[in-house]
Amino acid sequence: MIEQLLCQLKARVDSDLVDPQLEVMLTHFVSLGLVERAGDVLSITDQGRPYARNVAAAFDRHAAAHKIPPLVGKLS
Repeated sequence: MIEQLLCQLKARVDSDLVDPQLEVMLTHFVSLGLVERAGDVLSITDQGRPYARNVAAAFDRHAAAHKIPPLVGKLS
């Protein structure tokens, strides 16, 4: 799924992957205009392209297990 987000800028998100913490992050990305959600499909917007790695990192269980936060700053 991470590869799909980075290469195709969209991916189908399995609802089993979305825990409350990830849901908060995805909602934040949507509010910033970085991603769009349509059902189970997550798409990175043109505005979100520079942040594609940050969005994909939200799904990285290894990073989450080691408490490595995704690098998301405030857009101006």
